[in-house]
This record gives sequence, C-alpha cells and structure tokens, in this order.
Amino acid sequence: MNLLFSPRFGFNYDVGGEQKTQIRGGTGIFTGRPAYVWISNQVGNTGVLTGFIQADSTTAYPFHPDPDHYKPAATGLPAASFRLALTDPEFRFPQLWRSNIAIDQRLPWGMTGTLEYLYSKDVKGIAYVNANLPAAQTAFAGPDGRPRWTSNRIYANVSDAIVLTNQGRGYSWNLAASLERAFQGGLFAKVGYSHGQSKNTVDAGSIAVGSWTGT
Repeated sequence: MNLLFSPRFGFNYDVGGEQKTQIRGGTGIFTGRPAYVWISNQVGNTGVLTGFIQADSTTAYPFHPDPDHYKPAATGLPAASFRLALTDPEFRFPQLWRSNIAIDQRLPWGMTGTLEYLYSKDVKGIAYVNANLPAAQTAFAGPDGRPRWTSNRIYANVSDAIVLTNQGRGYSWNLAASLERAFQGGLFAKVGYSHGQSKNTVDAGSIAVGSWTGT
C-alpha cells in the first residue's frame, strides 16, 4: 500500500479590517483517483490472454470471405507475438501542487475589482515508458546527431511492454482580472479577461500502447 498525503494551506486577509481590500490565496497538494481503465490494461495485456499477427505487407493476407480462414489453430502455447501492459511498483495516484493568490478591491460606483494568479504543477503526473525499447544503436549523420534505432525490440516476440509510471513535468498557469457590479434584485454585471498556458507530455487515453505512441 502506497500512502499519499495532501497537505493544504489557505488564508483570507481583510486589509485594515474595513472590508475594502481582501487578499486571499492558498497552496497545497491535491490527490485524485486515476482513470481505472489505465490499470485495467494490465489485466488484458498479460501475454497469455491474447495474441496477434502484424502484417506490414499488403499481400501477406489477401481478402478471403471466410473470417476464420487465417485464424491459427489453438496449440496451448503462448502467442508468438503479444503486448504487455505493466505498472511501476512505485506508481502513485496523480498528485498536483496548486497555488493561487488574489486580491479583491472595492472600487467607486459600487464596483469590485479582482486580480488572481493560479499556478499548478504535476507532482505525480501520468507517464508511460516502453520497457521493451532498447537504447539507440546508432545516430544519424548530420549536424543534430539524432539517435537512430536499427532494432526497436529487446525481446522480438514482445511487440511492446508499456509501463504505467509517474513524472512531474506538466504545469499550467492562469492570470485573470475582472470588474463586477451588483444591482438590486440579485442582478449583477461582470467583465473579465483571462490568459494562461498549460503544458504536459502525456494526454493519456484508454489504451496503454496508444498513450505511449501518442507521446
């Protein structure tokens, strides 16, 4: 069992006690459940439940009206080629560090102005690695010297071994400003502007290998 802690701190300060200027903010770690389909991939990709044939040639398996024509006979042996979906033993549920700071200011004509900054950073973000991918065997000739793979499998019969793990590279920030005025009868008018940026390395989908190749 991996314990997760989510400490948080927040404050709300009325400057001068006159209810005109309010400074508020907070910081903390937020933990959430992952999409359980990320974990269920491991149940269906064990190397013994399913196998497949990958044909890169258009002539290897020409069309045949019998859907069982190319189905291999059952032998009781492991599939000749298969995928694995695995989980890092140190994997933790997603964790995010989030902080914000804001100021609310009462203005003339009954208006309230707000300026707020929000920043979020992955602590334990979602990531995938292919454990069956070897180190690059060589490099391209040229000014950048990019790595080059002449063989992309450590074990030839394992097409890929996708490991669910964590990384902490994703982040986002947002700056927002607004003016608001309340009227009688519960009506109010508000105008605002927001600008931000968000970056990450993985947008995980429901299939492990798709999440890795999509990176």
